[in-house]
Amino acid sequence: MPINRRDLLKAIAATSLTACGNDSTLLSNPGTGPGTPTGPNENTGVAEFTDSLPAPGSEPASFDFPMVLALPFAHGVASGDPLADRVMLWTRLTFLAPPADGVKVRWAISTNPDLSNPVKTGSQVVLAARDWTLKVDVSGLNAATTYYYQFYTGPHK
Repeated sequence: MPINRRDLLKAIAATSLTACGNDSTLLSNPGTGPGTPTGPNENTGVAEFTDSLPAPGSEPASFDFPMVLALPFAHGVASGDPLADRVMLWTRLTFLAPPADGVKVRWAISTNPDLSNPVKTGSQVVLAARDWTLKVDVSGLNAATTYYYQFYTGPHK
């Protein structure tokens, strides 16, 4: 039986996510100190996204992005450009109907996988003008330490 493009992309993404982890992803060579957002300031009064969202696989037929992860973090999260004392964190939000004012997204880094004791936290507003992406240059980290991170907005992680 032939497979359609959407199902193929979902299967590829699911396989990639199994290999890469989820939103509490392990970092290498990253400790404490402020992160530096590379986008709009966090103190703009923009609200977090609290609307309910469809589960993966139940998005509208007109939705052109095959969801494997739940909205609004359907594009996943990433860390990169690690140095001995810093790392870059990234995510992109996906919405069925994006809010015009942007969305406040919080982030946390911890040495515990459950993020129960964060060593760094922050927030940033994501906007359509930046393609709903968020990058944070987290500095002041300890070398040779394992860190876990997470992005969240409202109840969505």
